[in-house]
Amino acid sequence: MKNTNSTSRSSGLTLVEVAIVLVLIGLLIGIGAGLIGPLTKKIKINETRETVDSAVESVISYVSANKCLPNNLT
Repeated sequence: MKNTNSTSRSSGLTLVEVAIVLVLIGLLIGIGAGLIGPLTKKIKINETRETVDSAVESVISYVSANKCLPNNLT
């Protein structure tokens, strides 16, 4: 007599397997969402540093061209 129960079981996923897969997907999404905040903060810090570096370079180039500092801030 042939066992038909084993062939029907291998063709699909059990409820436990689906639950484990959903838990793993949830963990991966949670970790990814947790990294968004620090990465955004790091990008903004880098943009601010580039802005400050650009301002410093412009003052240095002004001083080297005019041999004096600018006397007004506007």
